[in-house]
Amino acid sequence: MTSAYDMWAIRKAVAISQWDAYGDLIARSRREPKEPIDQAWLGMLPELRANGFVWLPVTADAGNIRDWFRPLIAGGGPHIYSGPNQYFHCYPSGYVIRCPPLLGLMNDPRLLGLVESYLGCWPTLYSMNVWWSDPAPTPQLDHMQRFHRDRDDWRFLTLFAYMTDVDESTGPHQIILGSHKHDDTGSGKEFDEHCERKYADSIHTVTGMAGTVFLCNTIALHRGLRPKDGSRLIAWGRYGLGPNINSFDLEQGPIAASVFPYKPPDTPKNRYINRLLLDYEAGPRLEKAS
Repeated sequence: MTSAYDMWAIRKAVAISQWDAYGDLIARSRREPKEPIDQAWLGMLPELRANGFVWLPVTADAGNIRDWFRPLIAGGGPHIYSGPNQYFHCYPSGYVIRCPPLLGLMNDPRLLGLVESYLGCWPTLYSMNVWWSDPAPTPQLDHMQRFHRDRDDWRFLTLFAYMTDVDESTGPHQIILGSHKHDDTGSGKEFDEHCERKYADSIHTVTGMAGTVFLCNTIALHRGLRPKDGSRLIAWGRYGLGPNINSFDLEQGPIAASVFPYKPPDTPKNRYINRLLLDYEAGPRLEKAS
């Protein structure tokens, strides 16, 4: 059986422009009964397909989310798989998925309908993360603050939500619009400068108030600029075709849904979408009063 790491290695050898063909094959094998999709959100699908980016007409509950994480200790590094770095501080995934307004945002039915339409099948929510980026003297980590591509799956989307106000001096996200269709790839300072020159007219800088939410195809070339004046708190949720090298289950496996202060309604679709995060069968249950 081909492992997630085998597939990651295969993707590195396949031109980016061919990934959608593989994604189509996988999506066709995983299609489930469709439910009605909010038409206003579905209207964003052409822009998302063309640019790899859309603003979402929803606001994250940034104040309550910040309050949730305030008493918790963040570790060094931008996420659990990246290794330590003094300019990034992420929270353990077990805390992240227990945050009610954050898990609720990631399971907004309107959002899931848009993601399903893009992927071609029920999505798998395979990763959630919340982290601080602090001011740094130079760009940190080629896979964070220099232009790069994510290679998690043949087709996937990343939802980002700003938990602090973000302007051009506090580490905005940047994406090269339409570059999920290009084969240009690389890493490091020279590649970063190459992208700045070649795609200068297509670089989109995402600024916004706390609560701003946007959806990206991070196969596209993107980066988070290093903050120069104040720290940035941001969250992500990633939706793909199935488990992959960045799946939550590689860290600790799904957590019993019964211990969560909030969980999506217990439906076959929600169970599928959240299966790497939540185990609806494990743990104690509260019986309804007769």
